[in-house]
Amino acid sequence: MEATFKIPELRSQIAQNLTKSDLKICMLVCQGWAQDFRPYLWHKVVLNQQLAYTMTKDLFQKYAYLIRTLVISDPMPLLNDWFLPRVCSNLVEISIEPRLSPKRRLVSAMYRSSRHTDQSIDFMSLASVDKIFDLIIDCSPTLQKVEEQWFTLSQAHTNLFAEWLCRQRTGLSEISTCHWKLSSFDQLYSLLEMNSRLRTLSLLHISIDLTNSNDNNNNSADGGNGKGGGGGGDGGGNSEMTLDFGKLWNLSLSAVKLKEPEGSVPLKIQVQARELVSLTFTGLQDTFPSPSNPLSLARKISSWYCPNLKELNLTHDDNDANHSVMMLFASANRLETLSITDSIIHPTEAIQLLLQRHANTLKSIDLSGTIGLASSDLQSILTSCPNLIDFTGSGDKLWYTRLIQQPWVCRQLQSLVIFIHLPLKVTLQNGNHDSEAGGSIHTRNNEMKYTKEQLEMYKGVYDQLAPLTQLKSIRLGGFCRGGKHFIGIPWNLAAGLDRLRGLSKIESIYFTGNLSEIGTEEAWWFKKHWPRLKTIQRINSYIEVLDTQISDILGPGVRVY
Repeated sequence: MEATFKIPELRSQIAQNLTKSDLKICMLVCQGWAQDFRPYLWHKVVLNQQLAYTMTKDLFQKYAYLIRTLVISDPMPLLNDWFLPRVCSNLVEISIEPRLSPKRRLVSAMYRSSRHTDQSIDFMSLASVDKIFDLIIDCSPTLQKVEEQWFTLSQAHTNLFAEWLCRQRTGLSEISTCHWKLSSFDQLYSLLEMNSRLRTLSLLHISIDLTNSNDNNNNSADGGNGKGGGGGGDGGGNSEMTLDFGKLWNLSLSAVKLKEPEGSVPLKIQVQARELVSLTFTGLQDTFPSPSNPLSLARKISSWYCPNLKELNLTHDDNDANHSVMMLFASANRLETLSITDSIIHPTEAIQLLLQRHANTLKSIDLSGTIGLASSDLQSILTSCPNLIDFTGSGDKLWYTRLIQQPWVCRQLQSLVIFIHLPLKVTLQNGNHDSEAGGSIHTRNNEMKYTKEQLEMYKGVYDQLAPLTQLKSIRLGGFCRGGKHFIGIPWNLAAGLDRLRGLSKIESIYFTGNLSEIGTEEAWWFKKHWPRLKTIQRINSYIEVLDTQISDILGPGVRVY
């Protein structure tokens, strides 16, 4: 071990997994260790008042060149006192996360409510925005990423920072913003133009108020063409404009609101994103239009053009999901990752379009919490996507009769989560159902009997799973949306578990039955045929203790809970 730690490269690898307190201890060993571990101690620094008590100004300036990520928690006064030109010469990321003490938070709320910012209060001073932007310009070109949460101080801070980013050229490649209030789409274009290297943009809770803007008038005057061109009016009294996201690779639009002037021609937006690879789109759940409650931007988009899109994430989009999904499925050429969570989409139509265009490229699908899909839609995905690696079904059940109709082709599947509807319950020798049976776990397991009809049903499920030899995690039951409880299949040899001996890579199984399904025979079987098994987890809340003998067989490496 001593010889191993003499190798600098190994010390650097170990340093990546140590806490700051551990890094400090390692640096005290010798000069060689101090040199290797110091960059990781300074890799991320949080700038707050506590830092002023644990570090001197001279020490900070001496090693600031090692900082890669700077989290600014208390904007003033350390920014004024400690930062000299080029002091953070290798800075890569700035995260602005103002955190105020309870007293300061109270004063901050009071001044926000009165729409007043007092320059004499250092932590509320707008000068902190200017100082941080000077730091951004100073650290160019090494600085790549900026995240900001100025809204925790005041809207004035947010507006000033937005103005800076929209009129000052930077070399940033990634920007994450929140609670911006834009008066036109021109401000968004200015942001893209001033940050020509920008490839990742996140807009959270952005509102675009066009009531005092000429955007609608301009679009109507030029025949319906917005920035970047686009078609004319659609003949139905709608004004169309093109929203071009230029060279962005990754785009996140979360809860973006759009407010139009009352009585104006309804605006339809055509989105151009030729180089977009990843899109995260979150609409406004259960939002209805009104003068005080703007529309979600999703409902104003009439078309998408993003042929290179590979990753699509839609969330909390009950009213907008199907509208967005159909256009995005049609626009993209080769989707690889799809996530539609907590949404409502129309069955069959969307899935048919998805499989028609992307069945051979899809690798990951997550439909958790989504409702509206039919059992046949879930079965179609599993029988049409040969390269699927991860699949999480929707909040709807997959009927057993559908499940056995056609073999699954996703032989590369590693993670599977679905709600299988099996209408028959396990019957014990004494006639009780498994969920209500009494007695010891040993006794119940040995007495467990199945009818011929039940065995045929379980055989169909096991045979469908048996070819999926790459599976690592499997969950076939649980609580679907609405609280409905589905048992899934029993995990015991009497029901035909031995058919799954080829699934030797299994690491986790999740079930909603009783632990009575697992006896000593099953424990020995798991140990022999599933040597990588680490977790057996019950999803339902009924508490039951596993037999000590079975726990001993499985060993301490397998968690059962």
